[in-house]
Amino acid sequence: MVSHGSRDGTPTAMISLTFRDAGGSTLSVPASLADGFRWFSGRERRDALQVDGIGREEAKVVLRRDAGDVVKAITEDNLIAALTALDYFGCRFVDRIVPLLERKGIRSCWWSDRSLLPALLTEVSKKQQQPYSPSSSSASSTDLSAFHHVLMMPMFRSDLPAMLMQFPAIVADTLDGIQSGNMGDKDPFAECIKEALEQLLCLIDSHKVNVSATELAAWLQAATQSDSLPDALRKVFQAKTFCLETTNTVEHAFQPGHTVKIGQVQVQFSASTRAHSGGHFFTLATGCGVHQDPKLPIADIARFEAIYTPTLPCGGLRTGCFNGTATYHVDGTILCSATMPAGSCCVALGGRREGVLQGTRVKDEDRQRAVVSGGGIATVDSVEVEVTVCEYPLRSMALHYFKCLLVDGSWDAFSVLTDALHTSAADTATRNTFECLATFLAYALAQAPCPEFDAALDGVSPLRLLHGWWHNRRDNLTTWTSTKVARLLLDRVKPEVLAENEYLGAVPRLLQLLDPKIDNSLATELAQTLWTPRVINDPSFGPPLLMSLIHSRSPNGGSPDNSPNAPPSTGSGSKRPHSAIAAPSPTDSVSPSIGCGSPMDTGPLTPPGGRSCSAAAIGGAERGEGAHKRLKGQ
Repeated sequence: MVSHGSRDGTPTAMISLTFRDAGGSTLSVPASLADGFRWFSGRERRDALQVDGIGREEAKVVLRRDAGDVVKAITEDNLIAALTALDYFGCRFVDRIVPLLERKGIRSCWWSDRSLLPALLTEVSKKQQQPYSPSSSSASSTDLSAFHHVLMMPMFRSDLPAMLMQFPAIVADTLDGIQSGNMGDKDPFAECIKEALEQLLCLIDSHKVNVSATELAAWLQAATQSDSLPDALRKVFQAKTFCLETTNTVEHAFQPGHTVKIGQVQVQFSASTRAHSGGHFFTLATGCGVHQDPKLPIADIARFEAIYTPTLPCGGLRTGCFNGTATYHVDGTILCSATMPAGSCCVALGGRREGVLQGTRVKDEDRQRAVVSGGGIATVDSVEVEVTVCEYPLRSMALHYFKCLLVDGSWDAFSVLTDALHTSAADTATRNTFECLATFLAYALAQAPCPEFDAALDGVSPLRLLHGWWHNRRDNLTTWTSTKVARLLLDRVKPEVLAENEYLGAVPRLLQLLDPKIDNSLATELAQTLWTPRVINDPSFGPPLLMSLIHSRSPNGGSPDNSPNAPPSTGSGSKRPHSAIAAPSPTDSVSPSIGCGSPMDTGPLTPPGGRSCSAAAIGGAERGEGAHKRLKGQ
């Protein structure tokens, strides 16, 4: 340790630094400033410390005790070098330096230089791609605190969203930081990047930033550091914590007609006295209603339900992925907390949207505790709901890529990609997540045309989307998905609503994939609906194998009446119960009955004519290798 005299004559301990990158030049700094920089932590106070990867002049600018002194030494010319040095030495008072630097830059007109933001992002990307090695003297190979603080300045936030398309490494590092635990979920810079991504989506959706499907695919791979696009999409949908969260506490949530808008999502709550097994479930919001009665006694409540529906378009954003979770409590006593199972998601695609209903069971002991705390007369009107809505910007980017393929009519690329998502998924949970996603997207596409929708999607059939997604699939869909697909088929091929451009070629393939455990009454209704001249005479309907299956199982017991005046067959009624099957989620082991329907009758059902109309009879009688080869050869 070197000592020098101070102004009052007492010796001042000094540290001598030797810079290898500067030809062995040295710099002496007071030992007292070491506590302000992490680089010095745990190092012996020797006469000469070696410094690698930074120059003497940059070090001289930042190795000072006071934030004001550091800012005085920073100029427009050495700004980036100074930020690099601050992060290299791990400055502990960057939060005090940056506000002073921001004001200095405004006075000196630094921030009006349009080349500065790209230069900052280039430097950050360079450091992320080629971090300092552990053998170097850097405080941390991933320490970018100074750069992050500067990039969060208001003057850069407006330009940052569009720039992220050119710098996916910034997103990749943020995602990696969150998942590795090096960066908290609510880290200010992480929140800044998520918000910028959402704004980028608005720019893309409003055509202010033009991105092709090819460019977006490359961006997704780079932003997730993936070797392939399917791998990138799996990472995107498995990254549950890469989201923007908005939390509100809702009072009197069960008043009739009460809804609340949180973030980009509208939420409705209901309470039900009907019990179900298991703890949590979810399903599509289509066809579901809410029962809002504030006078219901808490003692009678078996479960709470919440419906989350995207409110897009908003601010140019038409495509997005959202979710939510809720905690129900009375006077501080928690009744139950909902979860977000894999596959549960609200989606918007070009303005078309599909919400999700989440149900949560109330345990007997929790309900009893709330009843006691409420004096035995508590009603659901006294229940407060703390609800958190999550917006997933990376998942939304992935949905935009799917939209690009659909609008471009790139069905071959779409099928190859979605087939890879299913066949190469390492676990059932991931496969089920994408199976649910396909179902949600199909239901969103099935919405009636509306002026606020993206007109480019008007001619895209939801049946063709499902056919493209599962074109080469060999195994059956889950019971939950099969039920939803059967309902969609019923809605799309009914004679009174059948569009001329409906993709009937998807019907045979989808029938083959239905789970044999599907509700028999639903199978019967589906068979009767399909048995119409418009459907069976369509040249794109499918191979003779499936035609013969439907002929032999028609409600008439033989050939159809193809005369122009023949009335179409109808099901058991237009009012249909909502599916009582739980979604295919790894956390769901239940088969709940949602409030707008009755429990399934899984017993045999034989229609007039004595022929069984199970799902297997409709489309699954021949699922052998030969049938698959014939389909694949079409």
